Amino acid sequence: MKIAIFSEIYLPYLSGISSFISVLRKSLISLGHEVLVITSSTDVSSTTFEDGILRCPAKSANNKYGMSLKNSNNQTMLKKILEFNPDIIHINTDTAMGKLGLSIAHRLGIPTVYSIQDYYEDRFFYENSKIKLKIGTMVEKSRLLDMIDNCDVITASSGRAHEYLASSGRKDKHIRVIPSDTDISSFNYQNITPESIQKLRKKYNISPDTTLAMFAGRLDTDKSVEYLLQEWAQFISVSDNMHLMIVGDGTEIDSLKDWTKYLKIESQVTFTGEIPHSLMPEYYAASNVYVSAATTGLMSMSVLEAIACGLPVLLKRDKYTQEFVKEGVNGFTYEKASEFGDRMKQLSSLDIDGRRIIKNVVRRSRNDIPSDNMAKQFIAAYESAMKKKAKR
Repeated sequence: MKIAIFSEIYLPYLSGISSFISVLRKSLISLGHEVLVITSSTDVSSTTFEDGILRCPAKSANNKYGMSLKNSNNQTMLKKILEFNPDIIHINTDTAMGKLGLSIAHRLGIPTVYSIQDYYEDRFFYENSKIKLKIGTMVEKSRLLDMIDNCDVITASSGRAHEYLASSGRKDKHIRVIPSDTDISSFNYQNITPESIQKLRKKYNISPDTTLAMFAGRLDTDKSVEYLLQEWAQFISVSDNMHLMIVGDGTEIDSLKDWTKYLKIESQVTFTGEIPHSLMPEYYAASNVYVSAATTGLMSMSVLEAIACGLPVLLKRDKYTQEFVKEGVNGFTYEKASEFGDRMKQLSSLDIDGRRIIKNVVRRSRNDIPSDNMAKQFIAAYESAMKKKAKR
């Protein structure tokens, strides 16, 4: 099967979508399929093609990625896609690149699969213009629903997507829930030397005995990082000898830095900015716990990567958290901010042997998942889309 995957962003951009597509692509190829990834990039001035990745020039845009495909009529790009002659189009964005995927599918008369990767809730960060964000939310929702209405099969990594579609007037739309997976061979703390960990901590002035919590991902409104910072400020003090590292960049980074100052926790929080995906295993290995307060997003690739690296996770609890967390095995959940503080202090109290044991237990918790499980489920989705298209 020839599969064309459309995504506005891809590696080396640090994003759950980038990681997801990289893992899926690798697994599909290992199963004997041909894959072409079409993506945009602000780092190229002309279309490039290398190792199955077609990178097209991007322009700055006011969307969740901060950029968008510059020219949908790029002839070099279109020629390469048509030469590939895909059997199916797999779209992972509702921006210009997603629209291009739809137009190519219509032109070739082939089926489409749309994966809901993220969406914007109707909520506001403390200093955003409510009017601007409300308009932005409406635009994002309109684009998402347009994709859902025009693609043959819809997938999502979490059942939480069902509720979002129901609230958006699409409760009758069927969604195939396909849990995401990660590359456990790349994300393995045993591949990271103690010297590398020491060097990374020294770079950010974090002592070896400090308990390091980390969050990783694009810093957008749906990640709830502002709530995480607020919980930290409420229940973690300087004397607790803990530090929070926020890894990534995004539209909210400046607001989050201002919020950190307002909460008077600048000395306890480090913003690293964008980090190459290839270096992320070092950041997980150098940390002691992965934390997140998000309850609106879909399955987080960074959570899966953290678990693969033996990092216990501490996540805000809701009915979908069980899709990520085996309580007491690969991590913990909390409901109240005070629970967050208590659990952080419990994890911080572990000695060296305790931390070594928990890393091994967390790492082993995902070993029973076959490496090609996600890819096989997507192949079934592709075949379903083909059957659906053939009946029209």
